[in-house]
Amino acid sequence: MRRILLLISSLALSVVVQADAIDDAMKKMMEKDHVPGSCVAMIGPDNKVEYRSYGFSNLELSSPFTPKSVFRIASLSKQFCAYTVLSLVKEGKIGLDDSIRKYMPDANSSWANVRIRHMLSHTSGIADPGSAFSYSKLYTLKEYLDLLGSKPLAEEPGTKYRYNNFAYGLLGQLVSVVAKKEFSEVVKERVFDKVGMPSTAYYDPTIITPNRADAYRWRDGKLVRPTEDRPKVFEGSGGILSTMEDMVKYELALRAASKSAGSNSALDQSILKQQWTCQIPGQVAGYGFGWHVAKDEVRHTGETFGFTSAFLRSLADGWTILVFKNCDGGESMEWAREILRLRKAQAQFTQSSSNSLTLALAR
Repeated sequence: MRRILLLISSLALSVVVQADAIDDAMKKMMEKDHVPGSCVAMIGPDNKVEYRSYGFSNLELSSPFTPKSVFRIASLSKQFCAYTVLSLVKEGKIGLDDSIRKYMPDANSSWANVRIRHMLSHTSGIADPGSAFSYSKLYTLKEYLDLLGSKPLAEEPGTKYRYNNFAYGLLGQLVSVVAKKEFSEVVKERVFDKVGMPSTAYYDPTIITPNRADAYRWRDGKLVRPTEDRPKVFEGSGGILSTMEDMVKYELALRAASKSAGSNSALDQSILKQQWTCQIPGQVAGYGFGWHVAKDEVRHTGETFGFTSAFLRSLADGWTILVFKNCDGGESMEWAREILRLRKAQAQFTQSSSNSLTLALAR
């Protein structure tokens, strides 16, 4: 009996110690990268969810970061844009191998070979306009096309991967043109509402959003607030506001759709398979449609004006780690990988202790 009690005490203590290891790692990373606040979600192979929150979502108000804090997820938005485009492809409203000029005839004539699949996989060749693009300008679609078309293609479409926010901005506009309504409305109907993400929407600086987090940058030895402008024409590349609770709902919907192709799934399994298949010519790992893909994982990061995020889905062992942090110091995917390492170690240690307890009870 004494041995059993010792094993039970050891099991309980191991959970506390391993939890402290995650907290200790987060505090060290936050201090090193000058991050005021962060929220983490860890989803296990059994779909159990654990949240951890640290620091402040707003320094001026000393508001604590929580799973309900509304956060700009930046380029994690690309997977939502890609899913929406592919849903229109499945309905026959868009062709993956259609030229963008079929839907946007004002696009530069040199873009005749720029296909929708190229834009989804960052192989369009559309050049980066650099400083000619203004985050504070409200572009019309024609103005945006003229700006992007003012430079020659950087490479032949379909030949080279080059991460391209501007092409994803055009994909959002493509959805609007085809659906004949605001891009944000279409994504809401096809993803947010179906999954059940009530606190998720596209960023609008004129709207008051309760619980909205702010972000910061570490400059010259202090935290400063960067500008937060973002033109609507750029929404497809990364304009979503969400909460950690909503993103966990989305992850659970991804898991459900992965296991079932039935009509009861909030998301479409066939579309997700396309998104998680590498689309870079001659490669089996690289970029799919809205996701970085590899044999054992799919992932993406986001960063905009101090808001940084990471989404790491480990296909090898069924763990998912989501990270929000409100400063652009450090690499958010490195944070996610460290949290994953520690959480898996905790799970393995707990399982080992549980097995020892089971054997002891059997005796």
